[in-house]
Amino acid sequence: TSNKNKKLSTKQQLRAQQRAIQKIAKSKAQSYAELEAKTARMNTLKRTEDVLMTERNMQSKGRKRMVQGANLEEGTPAVYRWRTKRSR
Repeated sequence: TSNKNKKLSTKQQLRAQQRAIQKIAKSKAQSYAELEAKTARMNTLKRTEDVLMTERNMQSKGRKRMVQGANLEEGTPAVYRWRTKRSR
């Protein structure tokens, strides 16, 4: 009977190890999903900030010319250059 108890205990140990491995894998997958979501949110906030800064800069004085148009697929704003002021 002691052999039978040892076999059961090793089977139970293997099941416990498998459960632990599955739990670790699940938490790892959740962490990566959370990181991906945070990265996507950071990118959208960065693009939104760029658009707002461009709009604010466009309201300022001075001559401007467009260097690169807006890319609607990526959400990047247009790029402008201002004419340099002559120092006197």
